[in-house]
Amino acid sequence: MSFDEEMKGVFPNDTPSVEEVVMEDLSTLKQEKNLVPPSKDVKMRIRSAIVACNKDNTFRQIRLDLQIVDGIQVGEIMKFKNTRLFPNVTYYADPNKYTKEYFQKKQHLVQLKFLCNAIGEDLSSIRINDAFLTSLSGKEILGTIKQQKSKDWTNGAGQLVEGEMRNDVVNFKKSEMI
Repeated sequence: MSFDEEMKGVFPNDTPSVEEVVMEDLSTLKQEKNLVPPSKDVKMRIRSAIVACNKDNTFRQIRLDLQIVDGIQVGEIMKFKNTRLFPNVTYYADPNKYTKEYFQKKQHLVQLKFLCNAIGEDLSSIRINDAFLTSLSGKEILGTIKQQKSKDWTNGAGQLVEGEMRNDVVNFKKSEMI
């Protein structure tokens, strides 16, 4: 059966139409950031993981898609259940480009170590590849949610754009299954 045959009779007079909606003035509407409050040991499920890198491929991170499992206690109410957060975990910084002591002492890899411990990965043989990223999906971990301001930056017109407050997740731990 063709699409046209399948859709026959779905729309009055066989003509698709959109009911008109007159919108109010949106010129003063501003986007509100829904920040999750800082919290320790929040149970999260890894939905997916991808690799993000800079244009020179000299700095690489795992970009996690995390979903809060049970929510966070705010006063008497549990909030933020199923809220998604998108932290980055650095796994590579080119030693020829990133020469500061922080990188020489491998401090950029601390969160990767915490993540691997949280998922039970052997720290002596970690390989970041498609199989590793796929294996993360569905695993539950604990993490500390913090708020931080992103860096100020200059846009294409040369104007300084102030950084915004955003959530990050650090200090990953094993989630003990009950």
